[in-house]
Amino acid sequence: MQKQYIFNRRTLLGAAAATTTVGLLAACGGSKKEDKVKAPGKDAKSEELYNINSHPVSDLKQGGEVRIPLGSLGPDFNTYSTSGDSYDTQIVMSSIRAAGLWNITHLGKYELNKDFALSFKPVEEGGKDVVYIELNPKAKFNDGTPIDYKALQSTWKIRKSSDGDYNIISSGIYEYIESVENNGGNFKVKVTMAKPYYPLNEMFDAIFHPGMEDPKVFNDGFVNNPHPEFGCGPFKLADKGWNSTENTFTMVPNEKWWGEKPVLDRVIFRGLEESAKVAAFKNGEVDAVESRTSTSYAELKILRMLSCAKVSCCMRVV
Repeated sequence: MQKQYIFNRRTLLGAAAATTTVGLLAACGGSKKEDKVKAPGKDAKSEELYNINSHPVSDLKQGGEVRIPLGSLGPDFNTYSTSGDSYDTQIVMSSIRAAGLWNITHLGKYELNKDFALSFKPVEEGGKDVVYIELNPKAKFNDGTPIDYKALQSTWKIRKSSDGDYNIISSGIYEYIESVENNGGNFKVKVTMAKPYYPLNEMFDAIFHPGMEDPKVFNDGFVNNPHPEFGCGPFKLADKGWNSTENTFTMVPNEKWWGEKPVLDRVIFRGLEESAKVAAFKNGEVDAVESRTSTSYAELKILRMLSCAKVSCCMRVV
């Protein structure tokens, strides 16, 4: 069994978490003794198993920058295509392309994202499962295109078949949908299922810009082009924010975002080889590092003892 150690100077629970909850840093002057992580026993309270030291936004000061190292970024930024599907690219793109009906809590619970949908009501009609969705009329993509029934139709058309013109990873719930229709207004949608599917909250976890309905754009148009105009959310890609030479992806607050405003002024993701991440952290070039080997873990333990900053530690067994 391999142990994975994660150290953070600043904890960023996803870019959107800057608008909700974050883990706070311990300041200089902490105990010199090494902190020990005690595993909860069988009778531990459930909250002990998922304690992430969450805090309300009011605990944070406005401003600041966080620098996060990742592995490889791009060059294909369509994370829903077979050639763009990578974990690291998903992190950066989900930070600027937030459109979707659902939020998932750290407990894995699905909650309706009211920034995009006001209601989601499944019923049975004529022996078929039907879902009535009311979209938030404030929701728009960065280029001004409304997130309405047409966007949901485009998402369904693109994702409904792995054998179609789109190089999608998987069709999932979408191949079970019979129709997506306007239901008496651009922001009122009726979705009729051809066959039952569970869970229904997999429906429209992401909403695509109608411009992605062109197969050439979907399959090849995201190579070295994150298409920020197709995105939306608290953050946007900064001007010239994708730098393929330096392998950095920079986000700034999105002035077009209609929801709660983010706290951070800037988030910079940087692609680094595994061997370079610890060195970058030691040199103060990044604000977090993940260690998967005993050698790099030992280096970070020494750094923790020498640094005035208390580096928080999280241990996972995989």
